[in-house]
Amino acid sequence: MTDRTWTPKKWATIPLPEWTPETLPGYAEAMAKLERGESLFEKPAPVVKAARIKRVPRSLESLTAERDRLLIKRDGYTRTEMPDDPGALSGIRKPNASKDRKTAARTDRQLEQYVTLSQRIAYLDGRIRRTA
Repeated sequence: MTDRTWTPKKWATIPLPEWTPETLPGYAEAMAKLERGESLFEKPAPVVKAARIKRVPRSLESLTAERDRLLIKRDGYTRTEMPDDPGALSGIRKPNASKDRKTAARTDRQLEQYVTLSQRIAYLDGRIRRTA
């Protein structure tokens, strides 16, 4: 093993300028502000909260109209004889359901829509009871 010593690179041997606070740009202005008692930093703008929109409760008529509209829409899905427990249909499949995937997919979509409508109707029924 040879005895090598490390030598600095040529670019690292250039002397750096000596910085003193007085030579920094903006030092004189900052000192003048401090002497006058002013802050060196600007105050942040105050946060303005947005005006709160007053919530207007829905009328009994609008709740009833929406519920009736959804009942009619849900009754369109009952032509396929949906049971009281729609989850019971998810396990029932015909033996040859794999041959008729489009029908099975349509039934699944209808079942999902039926359940969604039933939940919304139940929610509206509760709102109607609370409003009345």
